[in-house]
Amino acid sequence: MKLNIGCGTKRLDGFVNIDVRAYRTVDVVCDCEKTLPFKDECFDGAFSQYFIEHIRDLDTLMLELARVCKAGSIVNHITPYCRGAGAFGIGHVTYYHERSFEKYYLPNTEPVDVRDSKPYELVGVSIVFGRNAFIQRLLYWSRVLWCGGALDFKLRVK
Repeated sequence: MKLNIGCGTKRLDGFVNIDVRAYRTVDVVCDCEKTLPFKDECFDGAFSQYFIEHIRDLDTLMLELARVCKAGSIVNHITPYCRGAGAFGIGHVTYYHERSFEKYYLPNTEPVDVRDSKPYELVGVSIVFGRNAFIQRLLYWSRVLWCGGALDFKLRVK
């Protein structure tokens, strides 16, 4: 079983769907910026899509995901790219770029907290483009600021 974090109204089959609001699609209502109400190492991975940009305390969420996911499982976050106009939507409080998650897996970077153990290793980071992919890629490579797209972060729990 995997965890779908901040599912909102988008339920995923085969996942435990969690959100802070009690939509019909939600299995467990909880605040993802606090301790998650699950046992240690009970999930085979976690997924969020367009959720983490609404989180103020990503460190707590990332440490909790490392706790509730089994070693070797993948934590996958898809979020608006900070260079795209979509990053600045209503309710977005944090903006992400290709290096945003380095402190969770790279040595000699800012510690996550005093029990710092670098709980993840990087699987991959990619920029994902939508319907206007050709134009978005062209704008991105020509370094125009408003290129759109999203970041797809994949981290493996140690």
